[in-house]
Order: sequence, then structure tokens, then C-alpha cells
Amino acid sequence: MDTRRIDLPVAVTLRLQSRSGRVHVIAEPRDDVEAETDDLNSFMEDDGKTLVIRSGRGGSKPLTVRCPVDTDVAIGTHSGPVRLEGRLGIVRVTTMSGTVELQDAEEADVRTMSGNIDVGMCRGRCRLNAISGKVSVAEADIATANTVSGSINLGHVLGDVRARSVSGSIDMSASGDSAIAVKTVSGKVRIALPQGTEPQTFFRTRGHVTCDFPRGGDCRIDCASLSGSIEVVPA
Repeated sequence: MDTRRIDLPVAVTLRLQSRSGRVHVIAEPRDDVEAETDDLNSFMEDDGKTLVIRSGRGGSKPLTVRCPVDTDVAIGTHSGPVRLEGRLGIVRVTTMSGTVELQDAEEADVRTMSGNIDVGMCRGRCRLNAISGKVSVAEADIATANTVSGSINLGHVLGDVRARSVSGSIDMSASGDSAIAVKTVSGKVRIALPQGTEPQTFFRTRGHVTCDFPRGGDCRIDCASLSGSIEVVPA
């Protein structure tokens, strides 16, 4: 196993590349980057704005990287799982079938075909896209989530929410003072709002609709489903 320490200048993005090997990123108090894998390959590009690190042996070996807190990270894999621990900056992850676990990011843009996405905290805009994988976020400032058959679970979103799925269910908790736009074909929708909220609601569905709040103008909810049920309930 090859372990290497690399200087990371300020405002440089860390780009990690792997094929099927596990990628593990740990943000911690430090000034440099420590990378561990077999046959490590690293170089600068984009006129010194990006540090690229590739896992060894065609991308099939595990890659572990320790970096400074608030580092911007971009990761590309085919099927290897991705795990990011600690407080990171702007995070972008693209994978075909690998699962993605992200603990804490300033912003997040995660895309996968069949892998699950699990985000703890996103302090800014959170964009999540999956085909059949499940999408889950504990807390985000602004959230956009799209799936085909995978479920969407948004624990608590402070700002605007946009969620779309074909057959996956959508379950979310919102602040009650920002816009919510949800669309499904057959998936169930459940939206939790704070007690006392008076939303402006627009529902379009052949399924059953339940709304436990009086109509008002605190926030706007646009919710459309061909056959799925819609519930708006107290948090």
C-alpha cells in the first residue's frame, strides 16, 4: 500500500478517480493531503486549480484520502462505494452503481444510477439524482431530489424543496415558509410542516388527499401525482 503526503494550496479542488475500488475521504484539521492506495497516481491540472488523485491498478483498489476541513471535492467512480466524513466544502460525486455516504458539506451534487445516496448535513444547496437508488438527507438548506423508482426522504429542509419521482415514495419535513414542489406518477407523498402553518396548496391527483392545515399564505405547495396519495401533516 502506497501512502503519500501532498501539499494542498488554498482554493484548490481535490478530484478523486476510481473504477470499482472503495473511496473514503476524511476531512480533518490539517494543511496537506494524505492519500493511501496501491500504485498511487497524483498530478495538478486546470492551471494548478485541481489536484487529481487516482486509485491504483486500473481503479480497482481502495483509495483513502485525508484532507483539510472545508476542502472542495469531486469524485468519479463506476461501481465503488464512496464515503465522505467530516466537514467538507462543495462536494460533487458521480457514480454508476456505487453507494454514496456524505456526512457534512457546504453544497452537494450527487448523481448515481442504482446506488443509494445518504447525506447528513448540507449547509447550502443539495442536488441529488438517482434512477433506482434511494435518496436520503437528514438536513439541508435547499434541496432538489430526483429518482425514477427509488424513494426520497428529506429529513428537514430549511428553504425551497423540489422533489420528483416516478414510482418512488416522497417523504419530507419542511420549514413552512418556503416553496415546495413535488411530482410523482404513482409514488406516495408525505409532507410534514410545523404546527400552525397555513400553506397555499395546489394539489393535482387521482389519489387520496389529506391536508391537516387551514389554507393561507405562509408557503406554497405544488403537488402533482397521477395516482399516488398526498398527505400534508403536522411535524
